[in-house]
Amino acid sequence: MCSARRLRFSYLAALAANVLATPAYAGAWMQAPNEALVILSSYAYQSNQRFDNSSHRVHQPNYTQVGLNPYVEYGLREDITIGANLFFIRAAQSGAPAQRGQSNFGIGDSEFFLRKKLWQKDGFALSLQPFIKLPSPQSSTSDTPKLGSSHPDLGASLSGGYGFSAFGQNHFIEITPQYRYRFGPQRNQLNAAATLGVHVTEKWMLMPQLFLTSRTSERANATFTQSSADDYDATRAQLSAVYDLRKDVSVQFGGFTDLNGRNAGRGQGILFALWKRL
Repeated sequence: MCSARRLRFSYLAALAANVLATPAYAGAWMQAPNEALVILSSYAYQSNQRFDNSSHRVHQPNYTQVGLNPYVEYGLREDITIGANLFFIRAAQSGAPAQRGQSNFGIGDSEFFLRKKLWQKDGFALSLQPFIKLPSPQSSTSDTPKLGSSHPDLGASLSGGYGFSAFGQNHFIEITPQYRYRFGPQRNQLNAAATLGVHVTEKWMLMPQLFLTSRTSERANATFTQSSADDYDATRAQLSAVYDLRKDVSVQFGGFTDLNGRNAGRGQGILFALWKRL
């Protein structure tokens, strides 16, 4: 079976950026007591289409977003990990031929969490993670494009993972359902993430992932701003590779694309991340 330490490091590639500003999905494994992990991710996203509220593709002025996503988690006890997930974002959208484009830069939504181990045995792990999301400080301004929400969220995710060995290498699979209660006028959300980590060599791992977001009810006329303030459904696929530079340092790079949605952008992006264990 995979070692618990290796798994704790590997699953965190699931934290890759989501430019719809849904905070990253957590893993099933704990950080060791008094150990920390810092992941600094950067990404770029572009879209000139969106899915309307009936899931039809429609054109929109070109939208771009680049961001820096610092993430840190710390092992408070053997069964409790705490952490934070932050976003610094620059978003821009071109205007019609007779109009000027718009751009905005600042802090996006921020999320803080506590992860509690429920069960771990024979490669299987199960954890519960309550969290709180604080809205972007820019939400109180009239600047556009919007960088985040104007109201906080509360929620919890339940993560199940399994680490196994095959063909001489260690691998893992993880599934994370999540419920998100959204204060304000926004509808609550059901989220899910699925991750498969396959080590093709001792240092290289390939990681296909699928991210799903579903609002619990629909509005007849949903406002679209391409931010986490929206009511939307979204399906995103991502493929990335992770390379271990050292035991305590890894890099991740890859790409993602929007497959389907309602009241959501349809675009593609690339990402790069540096992981450091402390």
